[in-house]
Amino acid sequence: MQVGHPLERAVSSILKNGFPNSYSEGPPHKRLPWQRISWKPVFFAIVIIPFNTYWIALTEMVWSSLHFTAASLPLNVIFILFCLIGYNAVARRISPKLAFTQEDLLVIYLILATASAVTGYDSLVGLTGILPHATWFATPENDWANMFSGYLPTWLIITDREAVQSFYVGQVDFFTQWHHWLIPGLSWTGFVFVMALLLMCLTVLVRRPWTQQEKLTYPIIQLPLEMTDPKTHLFSNPLFWIGFAVAAIVDVVNGLNFLYPEVPYIPVRGIQLGRHLTEKPWNAIGWTPIRFRFFMIGMTYLLPLNFSVSCWFFYVCRKILRIVGSITGWSNISG
Repeated sequence: MQVGHPLERAVSSILKNGFPNSYSEGPPHKRLPWQRISWKPVFFAIVIIPFNTYWIALTEMVWSSLHFTAASLPLNVIFILFCLIGYNAVARRISPKLAFTQEDLLVIYLILATASAVTGYDSLVGLTGILPHATWFATPENDWANMFSGYLPTWLIITDREAVQSFYVGQVDFFTQWHHWLIPGLSWTGFVFVMALLLMCLTVLVRRPWTQQEKLTYPIIQLPLEMTDPKTHLFSNPLFWIGFAVAAIVDVVNGLNFLYPEVPYIPVRGIQLGRHLTEKPWNAIGWTPIRFRFFMIGMTYLLPLNFSVSCWFFYVCRKILRIVGSITGWSNISG
């Protein structure tokens, strides 16, 4: 049967014949020699994954404080990479064989970044709360048990009331209830594995046109590349340490303020502009935070200028259009 949709024909052609010759037009690309990935960084990353996952769960779920994985550049993995670079500086003085190479560090970064994306914000962090949700919040008043609970596969949710209560109320050792979580946990693990495999297959399809034809810069990988480069001058640059010190001092002081209110607070979270605009038509602006976030400033620095300006410009345009819609009455038109 012939594939009819243009996108389906394109994918079918790529899978059958490879990418078209147009992707290889232009100056020939220098083909780098293949290098085997050492088992050392792979083994190290696999050992670190459980601790990294526990760190994410504790910070993003239990404390709900710093969401490491909400940013495109995973902050937790950057911190681990920073610690490994410090380890390398010491290990090279003892024996160069003990140190990680740049390739090793990048392999560790990629594995931990992928694991963090799967387990972090809006991924498994949210999935964990879905498993017991229908059982815990089903009441005679909302009649969930008759409305849809019977359509939920028992191998995807937690149906035992005592196990669900232990999850929400706490004060119960998890290992006394683990058998209720085993089947749903394995089922969702299989689904997440297939989904991750599918996404990696998609990256294989787009890798060549994105890197060779469109020559995308991938700005968020520039920091790990620079950090792991043996010839880098990043850590000897005074401007780097000045910027690092400013951000670190502000975060440490504000962290102490959270624990000890007598410590002065440095206002960097800004204001929520919508709270101060309460009269029409200005209240149509909605939720508009004005904040000073160091990590967002750093990530914006890595973006192409036209892209970052476009993000700012169209955000402002959206807010202006909301106000214009309120003035003209367009926002009240149904449909």
